[in-house]
Amino acid sequence: MITSKELAKLAGVSQSTVSRALNDSPLISEEIKNKIKKMAKEHRFEMNSQAKSLRTSRTDTIGILFPKFFMNLSTNLYFTYLYDNLQEELSKYEYDLLIIYDSKKKDQLSPLEKIVKRKKVDGLILVKSDLSTYEQDVLTRSTLPYISIFCNYYEDEGNSKYAINTYDGGYLAGSYFASQQEYSPLYFGSLMDSSDSSNRYKGFEAGWMALGGDINTIHTITSEMSLTSAYETVMNNIALFTEKRAVYVYNDMMASGMLHALKDMNIQVPEQVQIIGNDDIPLASWLHPKLSTLRFPTQQIIELGCQRLVREIVSGIKEVENVHLSPELVLRGTTKK
Repeated sequence: MITSKELAKLAGVSQSTVSRALNDSPLISEEIKNKIKKMAKEHRFEMNSQAKSLRTSRTDTIGILFPKFFMNLSTNLYFTYLYDNLQEELSKYEYDLLIIYDSKKKDQLSPLEKIVKRKKVDGLILVKSDLSTYEQDVLTRSTLPYISIFCNYYEDEGNSKYAINTYDGGYLAGSYFASQQEYSPLYFGSLMDSSDSSNRYKGFEAGWMALGGDINTIHTITSEMSLTSAYETVMNNIALFTEKRAVYVYNDMMASGMLHALKDMNIQVPEQVQIIGNDDIPLASWLHPKLSTLRFPTQQIIELGCQRLVREIVSGIKEVENVHLSPELVLRGTTKK
């Protein structure tokens, strides 16, 4: 590892030229920039982040604000998958990612307000649709660029949104199960994300009825979004599975808990109970049997959102873009093909 002074000496330029080149200053020619950047890479040189921040007023960090029901990356498996993909995408633009936990004690600033006021990030990615009125006001009053991803119910006309049409996903699951009338439909929803859970149920209901299914035959159960809670909920409602069931589950994590409960009760999947989850997290294809699910276009959403956010950070020009993409039904071992 070398210092900026040593790098300048190797490149035959001044220390200020090194700094300007690595910060893409228009005062430095592209030829010199490329030469210095190449040498910096070869010698594993990194600009001091604090010094760089003072010169550019940028932190090279983007914050991600998860929903209130987010617990941690080891429990919320889809958020783990989402975080990994966001981190990989933002590294292409040389940005780090900072998780903002939605925890607030009485009479304290919210984590979001702290981040904004202390200028700890250059931009924000909101995966939280349940912003308080005060938090919305904090964002409106700030000049911090931000986008929303996977937030179907966040109402902010001046904000770019990149979301999944989860209603369409529910419809795909409902219409698939409606083609197998010997199975009674059941929706396994979320207590923690009730608004989007309701949206998925409405799609499921519409898909079921589209092929002649009776709406009055659809049962529902709910649990928190964890393996343990889903397992316990299924065990407490095991009588529902004495007849053939076609179950659409809010997410793959809950579907995994359900699958474990059914195994412990010697209920055969998919012969007695068919299951379709949501998200297609990596775990889904490792379960036994492999989980049928709605595959979200996660990577496409992340790429579009990050490109948009970085453009605004660099240019300072606000653009508003709203994108809704539909999931794809992936049939594996928990459904009868």
